Amino acid sequence: MEQLSLKSESAHMNTINNNLTSTTRLLAMVLFISPLMLFFVFFIYYLVSLGQLGESLFSAIALFIAFLLTYEITISIIHLVQMGFSLQTTRRNVISRRINSRFALVDSPKTQPVSIILWANNQGYGLAETVKSLLALNYPDYEIIIINDGSTDSTLEVLETEFGLQPLNRIFRRTLQTSSITASYTSPKYPIISVIEKPYTGRADSLNIGLNLAKAPLVCVIEPNHLLTRDALLLLAKPFIEQPVNTIMTAGLGEARVNLEDLSLKESLNVVEKKHLFHSSFISRDAFCLITASNNAVRLVKKAELIEVGGFSATESSDLNISLKLQRLLLSKGRNYRLNYIPEILCWENNLSETPSAVKLHVKWQVETLLTTINNIKLLSQPLTSGQFWAYFLLLLENFSPILSLLGLILSPVAYIIGSISLEFMLIYFITFITFSFLESLMGIIADEFSLRYQHTLPEVVNLILVSLIESLFYQPAINFWRVLGAFRSIFS
Repeated sequence: MEQLSLKSESAHMNTINNNLTSTTRLLAMVLFISPLMLFFVFFIYYLVSLGQLGESLFSAIALFIAFLLTYEITISIIHLVQMGFSLQTTRRNVISRRINSRFALVDSPKTQPVSIILWANNQGYGLAETVKSLLALNYPDYEIIIINDGSTDSTLEVLETEFGLQPLNRIFRRTLQTSSITASYTSPKYPIISVIEKPYTGRADSLNIGLNLAKAPLVCVIEPNHLLTRDALLLLAKPFIEQPVNTIMTAGLGEARVNLEDLSLKESLNVVEKKHLFHSSFISRDAFCLITASNNAVRLVKKAELIEVGGFSATESSDLNISLKLQRLLLSKGRNYRLNYIPEILCWENNLSETPSAVKLHVKWQVETLLTTINNIKLLSQPLTSGQFWAYFLLLLENFSPILSLLGLILSPVAYIIGSISLEFMLIYFITFITFSFLESLMGIIADEFSLRYQHTLPEVVNLILVSLIESLFYQPAINFWRVLGAFRSIFS
């Protein structure tokens, strides 16, 4: 047991080294660049079999582009099938909302206490708005732990003014190794609030401090730039209430309050992309117990299991990695488990907080996906169910898809110019890419309307469809480029 001191402690945690080990870099390089190796395999094969360099090169390029076209069609069909899973899930969810009452969930004896952990760094007044949304939650028993991670602005002063903070010495068990804490506060007006002051050590270490302080069996981690809806925590806890033994983690995205008619083209592209990703990746993979999104705004997880896997890591703090680490733990114990994605709108983006650019987000997602795949490669050596096998197969596709799609878009016109393929074949490739991309975005819009997450007017729907066409022509290739850039950064930086 340890008592918090109001004075600064001299001991500090050593700086976490974010660089990959040489072995991990090598594995990441092999995994990501393996599509390029296919091209050289085709080339060497034709070089040996035909014995003529020029003809061999042209034939190898043509065959490789044919392979890329086949891959593009296959992966697009897989995405459309995922959309079908998403439509089925949203249909069940709509029916469930009409039948089941949320009041019954609040009064259920299976409803467990929750510790909400909120990491903050220079959020200022935006953090105060987030905390106010937490105080208004429709949930019977929860606490709020705010970790002020070395903020240099007025974040602490804003919290003191808004909630009347007073110093508090608190006893806690240091289950996970973390950095030092300089002060702790509570609010006499809102006793469920605890504020921890500490030097800056990063998000992962701050969340681990919150885990050490958490009293409840369930831990909810939210991003500081989101405002939770009144029933958000109840919706996250619903799978834990219905299947308390098997459910291990739930998660959901945040949404932006937008008027589609007032959005710029760039913002509209982001909206369409989010609808597409939400239904093609996040909701559909709920059936495979794989939470793949790296930017979930809110997640709820069992504290004991999260501590058992070591909590959060500075280089492995994404929800994808946490879900895979939890699966490794439960598979080793032979336990059944469920990881659920919540389709309802759980929180809104806070306009007082800055939103990262699309480029940074896609680079970050690809880095986390690639590194997480490498760090959890041991899962493939364990006995897997059919659903788990397909989950990791889809995860591998996420690493291969960007570079293969980008290669096809670049090599097709080059191959036509040098005479390796015909104009018709090049046009078939581009038309296939654009058509399937448009269909995926269109089905994302349809699924979103069907789920009743939004109620768009007819002009707004028409606008989204037109933006989907632009996304297929220009935005999707740009996304592939950003993801390839992120992968190479993770390997070589």
